[in-house]
Amino acid sequence: VSVAPDSNLNRATSAGTIDLFGLPFTLSEDARRQSGVTASMAVGVERRWLINEAFSIQAGGSLSILDAPNRAFDQHQLNLFIGPELRSGIRRSISAAVTYREIGLGGAPFESAHGIRVSGTAYPDAQTGFAATAYLDRIDNRFGDSLDGWSFGGQLSRTRYLGPNALWRASLTTASYDLVGAEADYSLVQIAAGRLTSLPFGVSAYVEPYVRRRAFERSSTVFGVRRDDRELGLTLRLSKRNLIVHGAFPYVQGVTSKSWSNVSLGDYSRQRFEFGLTRDF
Repeated sequence: VSVAPDSNLNRATSAGTIDLFGLPFTLSEDARRQSGVTASMAVGVERRWLINEAFSIQAGGSLSILDAPNRAFDQHQLNLFIGPELRSGIRRSISAAVTYREIGLGGAPFESAHGIRVSGTAYPDAQTGFAATAYLDRIDNRFGDSLDGWSFGGQLSRTRYLGPNALWRASLTTASYDLVGAEADYSLVQIAAGRLTSLPFGVSAYVEPYVRRRAFERSSTVFGVRRDDRELGLTLRLSKRNLIVHGAFPYVQGVTSKSWSNVSLGDYSRQRFEFGLTRDF
């Protein structure tokens, strides 16, 4: 559970006007940058059924709920998966799963997706770990057929363990969307590098800068250009696992980001500070 002051709930521009079809239009208050304090809750569960030393079936799910000052920004997301996992000793594993995702906005269904996911992990030595994931989803958007279609992508990461509470991590994430509305197709690439370290008084700190690019495949009829968004951000998370409050340990997380775009709607900044409690069962 957490509460989070957020300077830009809807990831929107502060500009009062934008150009559409080459003409200036005034943005409504709801379409402009909105700030406020959100409350959120997230829970996840996983279960593994061991068939033998090398083969198992795993299943799991997660639910997250975010309550915002403006009901239009409320969000919820449900994720489910089930599938087999094959392990080779303790250093290698590969798994496959069928997946389902449901997203809601403003208290109403927004989008669902079902698909397949393949994941693998490998540890060449005790200090190094690699993880890879690839997925393919069929999207059903409740707001319009033009946003129905397919998405596919994956993530590759490398982790270098430096001690019990210290590591380096680098990751590359990609995603592509092939939708019914051709102008909505886009690809996304993100590169991130993080560092976990111990601070005095039993505090753990994780810092991760990232850079992200979202490029649309075709020129927009509305904006007159092929939209290209770029984002630079930084995440810092502090936690104290040896301080237990009602069975949970506290954390604080800050995220700051700046986005640039050749479309004025994509120019904005955001700062979010989250204070919460986490409990493992």
